[in-house]
Amino acid sequence: MPKKNSDFDADMIERADHFRVSIFLGVGKYDIREFSNLPAAREGAIKMQAEIKNGRRGMIYAVTPEGRAAFVPPSYQPQPIKEGETAMTTETKLTALEIARLTAVITGGGYKRAKSKDAAIRRFLKLADEAGISQPTANLDMSFDAAKADLEAQLKGAPSPDSEPAETAPKTKSDKADQAPKDKPKKPLGKRAAILAAAQAGEMPTPPDFSAKTHTRFRPKLAQVVEMAEAGNLEGLKAFEINPISSSPKAIAKYRDLCVIALEAQAKAEKAA
Repeated sequence: MPKKNSDFDADMIERADHFRVSIFLGVGKYDIREFSNLPAAREGAIKMQAEIKNGRRGMIYAVTPEGRAAFVPPSYQPQPIKEGETAMTTETKLTALEIARLTAVITGGGYKRAKSKDAAIRRFLKLADEAGISQPTANLDMSFDAAKADLEAQLKGAPSPDSEPAETAPKTKSDKADQAPKDKPKKPLGKRAAILAAAQAGEMPTPPDFSAKTHTRFRPKLAQVVEMAEAGNLEGLKAFEINPISSSPKAIAKYRDLCVIALEAQAKAEKAA
């Protein structure tokens, strides 16, 4: 009888950051390869078995963001994901209510209770990205008070994405007549727009903060990008492959792209000088 999902650690599998396929080659020797998702790992296992041809089955393991591994049996089927949702790999000690309250810090309104913790995380990350919050997954790794203080500091002086302008009393004709025409002040750039404008002006961006434990596996890749950026290696940055399977590589890709923009702007300025 095939095992049910409840007979093994389905939670670890569903939280996996990536998947590892291992085939035994001999005493102390294994062929180990990594894949970004379970379908790719299962397909990869079949190809590895056909390539190695030693009669051994490719064993698939789910690897969580903190580095723990869980065996994935052939009978395992992922839980269906509702339309419009994506699987979450973010770990946090915050409760769903605390995450909702952090989301309210971003929107400037009251907090909304989510149907689940994953749903609360998805809404927080979505609105944080729209508001230009730097590394929102790091906030989820903090205590509530620390995360709230960090968000308030980042949002200081910036308009909230969901806020609406307060209503004012309609002006009378006499009020309008008394007011001299004035030039409308320029709307300050949002955080993301300001960072992009700085890069277009040739200013190198600041590397993302990967101090949170959720970024551990991707710190070496970030270090490679930072090294090329500091060396002005434009071609190397353009050719550097990044698979945006989660928030960490997405942050690296965003940083790399800004570095490319800044270096191209610097080269253009030097050529014009």
